[in-house]
Amino acid sequence: MITVVCNAQTTVSINQLNGTSWIRTSPVDKEMVVKYCFNNSSYTNSAEYISVGKAVSIFKYYLSPTVPAAFDFSKVGTKTSGKFLIGYNSKMKKMFYYEITSFDSKKMVLLRKGKPFSIGGAEDLYMTYQRIE
Repeated sequence: MITVVCNAQTTVSINQLNGTSWIRTSPVDKEMVVKYCFNNSSYTNSAEYISVGKAVSIFKYYLSPTVPAAFDFSKVGTKTSGKFLIGYNSKMKKMFYYEITSFDSKKMVLLRKGKPFSIGGAEDLYMTYQRIE
C-alpha cells in the first residue's frame, strides 16, 4: 500500500502584506478585538479589550520558507516571501513565528504551534483574519 501525503504550500510575499490591515474573526473572543496592520518591516498588533482598553505592540518581521534558528535582522524590510511569518518581540528579546496556512486577498489563517509545558500555549491555535483595508 502506498500513501501519498499532500501538503498545500502557501507562499506569501511582503508585497501582499505591506499596507494591509486585518481583524481576527476566529477564535471569537467577546471581550477583545484583535487587529494586525502591516508595513514592509513591522506590524502593529492592536488588542482592544472591552473592559480595559487598548494594548498596542509593534513587532519587526519578515517572511521565510522555513523556521530559522534565530531572528535574522538583515531580512527585515527586504523583499522576503514564504509560508512562515517570523517576528521579533523586542521587549522579551525573543523570536516567534506563525505558519501561514491559508492566504488570499480577503482572508488569512495563521497557525501558532503549541509549546508543551508552557502557560497558555500548549495547544496549536489556528487564527483566522479578515482583511479590512
